[in-house]
Parts: sequence; C-alpha cells; structure tokens
Amino acid sequence: MLRIHISIACVVDEQFVPKVEMTFKTLKEAEKFYKDYSKLADFSMKIRNTTRKENGIKNQLITCSREGK
Repeated sequence: MLRIHISIACVVDEQFVPKVEMTFKTLKEAEKFYKDYSKLADFSMKIRNTTRKENGIKNQLITCSREGK
C-alpha cells in the first residue's frame, strides 16, 4: 500500500503574525486579531479559559482549536 502525505505550508504576512508581549485595548480586539490570524494561517481558534474579576474579565486564554491533538 502506498501512502502519500502532502504538507501545505501557508505563508502569512508578518504584520498579521502574533508576537510575544502583544497588547490589545480590549478583549474583543484581541479575539478579532486571533480570529483573523487563524483564518489566514488555515486553522481555527477557541477561547479555552476565562478568568473573571469582580464585574469583568481579567484575562482569556486563546488557543488553536487543535491544541493537544
């Protein structure tokens, strides 16, 4: 049996690639950035964890939807 694996690397413009210590003014802005990036990089993202503080959200963990697979 012959098996062929094809790997397609996608190229995303550097301005759309996440960087260490990036900051966003709002969680919605961060979510939109990562949602747009994941589409360009051909994967999907999910919000894995949300930490709440008083009346709002303190932080969120955004991950690749295939994390751990």
